[in-house]
Amino acid sequence: MNETIIQVDSAVNFNLGPHLDTVDDGNDDGKDLYYPRINNRGECIVLDYLDNAQTQRTVKQLESTFKRLNYHFQHHPNLNNKQTLKLLDAQVGQSAIDSCFLFILTTSCREVISCANQTRIKSDLLIDSLNGKNSKSLAGKPKIVIIQEFNQHRLICDGGNDRLPKPCLIPTYADMLIYTFRGGSPIFLQTLCSIMRQHSNNNNNKFDLVKQLTMVTNVVHERTGTIPEMFSTTIKLIRI
Repeated sequence: MNETIIQVDSAVNFNLGPHLDTVDDGNDDGKDLYYPRINNRGECIVLDYLDNAQTQRTVKQLESTFKRLNYHFQHHPNLNNKQTLKLLDAQVGQSAIDSCFLFILTTSCREVISCANQTRIKSDLLIDSLNGKNSKSLAGKPKIVIIQEFNQHRLICDGGNDRLPKPCLIPTYADMLIYTFRGGSPIFLQTLCSIMRQHSNNNNNKFDLVKQLTMVTNVVHERTGTIPEMFSTTIKLIRI
C-alpha cells in the first residue's frame, strides 16, 4: 500500500504507513502521542471578554486545574481585538511550547468573536494565528481551543434547531481541536475541570483528551439539555 502524506499546519509533513487506526489502550510507548509526559506541558491562555463575577470564579478553577497539570497559566481580561491578536502573536512564537490551550469566554463566537470595548475579531483570523504556517514553533503540536459562548443558542439532541446559525469555528489545519459550549451555565467548565483533574497527569490514565471531552459532553447534556460542539483535526492522541 502506498504511503499517505498528511499536511500538518501547512508547515510539516508526516509520512504515515498503512496502519492509520489508533487504539488508546493506555499502554502507549509515545509513538501515537503528540508528546511524551514531561514536566512543562505548555501554555494555557484564558481570554476573558466578560470579566464578571461568574467568569472570575471560572478562571480560578481553570488556573488551579492547569497549574496542577504543569501548564503555564495566563488570564487576560478585557482585551480588545488588536490586543488579542498581539498577545497571541507573541505567545505562539515561543519555541518551548509543546501544546497550547486557549480558552475564550465571550458573548459571540460565530463568524466573529466579541472582544472588549465593543470590538470584534473574525473567527478565522484568531484560529489561523495558532497554525504552523503563522507559528513554526507550534507546527505539529496540538492546539486546543475551548470556548464558552454566553448566549441563548443551543445545539439540541435529535432534531436540531433550525434557527441556529451554521458553526463557523471549524479547523482547516491539522493538529487543532475546537470545543464550544453555547450557554451561560457554569456547569460546562466546572465539569471540564473536574474530569481533567481526575483523568489527567496519571500514569494509569487510559483516557485521552477527546475521551475526556466526550465525558464532559455527556454530563453537560444531561444537566443542561445543551450539547457542546467538538471539531477535531488531530492525528494523534492528546494525553495530558
